[in-house]
Amino acid sequence: MDVRILISVILLAAATAAAADPQPSGVTKKWSVSLHEAAFPEFSGIERPEVPQGSDGWTESWTLLTPHLGLGYSLNEHWSVETAIQMGPKSSFNSTESGSDSFPQSEFKSSLASVVAAREFKLQDGWSWSPKFGLALSLLEYREDTDANRWKTRTEVAINPVVTLEVSKPITESWSFSADYTRYFTGEDEINNSVKFGVRFRF
Repeated sequence: MDVRILISVILLAAATAAAADPQPSGVTKKWSVSLHEAAFPEFSGIERPEVPQGSDGWTESWTLLTPHLGLGYSLNEHWSVETAIQMGPKSSFNSTESGSDSFPQSEFKSSLASVVAAREFKLQDGWSWSPKFGLALSLLEYREDTDANRWKTRTEVAINPVVTLEVSKPITESWSFSADYTRYFTGEDEINNSVKFGVRFRF
């Protein structure tokens, strides 16, 4: 079965479950926004090309911040849908000569946009955990400059499943803290596993 059809069935099942489990009275904070910082433990940066003779060194850089921004809507007390964008990770490599940039240069950029259905399960002391299932659109860009007049760029765009396991704890009536593990299924293995920490605001 095509993964897009499979995820569509999951989202339809979530909506059906929500319709059968109406929103309890008194719950008015249906919308939420979230901001998380993501870490990709297996990401080691773009592969370093061979440094040519004449270069006195190189510089490498990785993303310092990889923010994950989300917008959610509660269908009822247990089910919700969320859309989010993950910016990064990215990395670059530059050979240097006499303190200035030289060639070759290479760069990797990534971003992922996702739509998921989430089911919340209550735990003790206000904690809860939520499995999430959906689809992620990945945009991966690879660029390599071998000299000032010769460069090549390769872009990969794909839609793949995404799965998340999240734990959360309310701080106030509107604010909560959450942490999760997310598994993407892109063609770039190093960015397929991430952990995130951040806050969510309900309104």
